[in-house]
Amino acid sequence: MSVGVNLTFLGISARTYGVAEFGKLIFVLATTSFLELIFSGSADSILIREQVRNPNDREENLRACASLHSVFSLMVVLASIGIALYFRRDSNVSWGLVLAGIGSACQILFCIPLAHFRSEQNMFFESVLITGERLLFLCGLLTVVALKAQMVFVFACLMTSMATKTTIAYAWLFRRIAVRASTPAAAKLRYFWIESLPLMGVTLMLSLHWRLDLFLMKALSTAEQLGIYAASFRAMEVLRIVPVDVITSAFPIFCAAAASQAGTNQLGRAYSGLVRLALCTALLVTAVGFLFAPIATRFLFGGAFASAVVPLRVLIVSFPLIFWNQINSITLTATDRQRWMLFSLVGALACQLLVDLVLIPRRGAAGAGLGFVLGEVALLLGTLFAITPLAIDIKRCLGVFGKLVAAALVLWLLVGQLYRSSVWLAVVVVLPAYLLLLLLLNVMTRAEISMFTATLGTFVRSRTGAGRAAAIQPRVIAVLPDVSGEN
Repeated sequence: MSVGVNLTFLGISARTYGVAEFGKLIFVLATTSFLELIFSGSADSILIREQVRNPNDREENLRACASLHSVFSLMVVLASIGIALYFRRDSNVSWGLVLAGIGSACQILFCIPLAHFRSEQNMFFESVLITGERLLFLCGLLTVVALKAQMVFVFACLMTSMATKTTIAYAWLFRRIAVRASTPAAAKLRYFWIESLPLMGVTLMLSLHWRLDLFLMKALSTAEQLGIYAASFRAMEVLRIVPVDVITSAFPIFCAAAASQAGTNQLGRAYSGLVRLALCTALLVTAVGFLFAPIATRFLFGGAFASAVVPLRVLIVSFPLIFWNQINSITLTATDRQRWMLFSLVGALACQLLVDLVLIPRRGAAGAGLGFVLGEVALLLGTLFAITPLAIDIKRCLGVFGKLVAAALVLWLLVGQLYRSSVWLAVVVVLPAYLLLLLLLNVMTRAEISMFTATLGTFVRSRTGAGRAAAIQPRVIAVLPDVSGEN
């Protein structure tokens, strides 16, 4: 739902406001989300880990994290107001920064109940609230466009939907847990602050990694190139929702595996299984996205953004790397090695900055995209080096990655030939051809592919019939052991 609403938002905004104004809109969203990541504190990740390890201390943990995030949300609002004063000559940008900054502050507060329910592996809470918030924002966006209101009202809709989601989340949380005090214990507050410091550095470096190209494009290139790159960058950021949210949902499982007596063995199986499944999905998206990028760009943004195809294709190449880096991030955090993620990001950012300074003045949006991809490559090398002491079979994961890259290239060449004669035939053939390649390269067994197709068929049938929960539950249970590598 998030991906669908965000893509709809991009398409409507690009057509409504034009290239230059669309670039400003993405600049505001990128700036406030950058502030959100800087001041998030990442105490919510430590909260998940501690709730899994010590469930009896959940109330004290919640109070400590809520206090930290309240301070951080206030800092985001103040920083947004400060930046808005600098851009006060442009009312859409200045007021947009204030309203979107308040929305980002609400998102920081939302992370606390979200982390608590994730630690209980309760995804229903998260899915219901995020779906409702996205639908509310979409209704507001369509109203703004229908009334031909100014762009600043889009940010007002974003702030309203975020604030509503956060309010409902805390009401839901307080129904589950009785909070007997309003102030946190000093020891708990200090512990969460110290433990989250490396992750604060990680979020800062990660936010710079995702925003550096956009900021340098504004400084070193033209407004036209900024709008082109903003379109491809935002589409890639929408796709990033999938690996970040889905893989982060597995974080409690990794924490439990790392804390168990046979932690290394269980963690290694969970890591290998998740890497294999994540890369299978990511490389399929990469092959299909690279092929259909012209159609997707024209459909989303219109003919004025035709030049966004090249930077979008460059950015799509990094999609498997984003998946793998996200798995490495939760693995390092679950094993108390989060500081190594920070070191890896520093190296990745240095590599990205060097490439951007050389290529953006010469190649514009395409050069910025290449800088991001090389930054992801450097990050993957650093995180794999940091994971090596955990006795995880990295060589096996690299072998699977190599096979999947070969499968994606063959799929791209095969479907590319069909694409020239019939787009619909290419769409129909792509998934069966990819599954066949996975079977031939011994990435997935015949039993796993049969299980996947049976589960997919059951899911599709259950959408139209009664008793869908009873129909799909046995299949889901059958799939779960394979995620930890037991098959």
